[in-house]
Amino acid sequence: MSSNVPLRPPTPPITAHRDRPIQPDLSFLDQITSNMVYSAYICINKIEAWDALANFDEDSFIFCQDPYIQEIMYKVKDSYNSHTGASLALTMRQLEYIAKRGLTEYRALYDKNVISHTY
Repeated sequence: MSSNVPLRPPTPPITAHRDRPIQPDLSFLDQITSNMVYSAYICINKIEAWDALANFDEDSFIFCQDPYIQEIMYKVKDSYNSHTGASLALTMRQLEYIAKRGLTEYRALYDKNVISHTY
């Protein structure tokens, strides 16, 4: 159930990257990670929350007290029925990276094995 906190307009991006296609090709990820990241990516597009993720500078999504970030996380969790707390946190970090550096650089990290291919 949503907390009914209205989504606030995004703040101007500090380091937002625009390499975020509407339909991302995440075929380089394993199937489970791809499904989690894809559903969250589409959700972030829909609610236009990329700038909020690009400006996120706290240590933890899970312990973040910002009602806007909490609402984003609720919507991301709701977009994928199988999230655990850990998978949600991992997915949010991956989206934050994409928001700040773009999909091309995110893939480059995966190709260099910086992002694990398996859990």
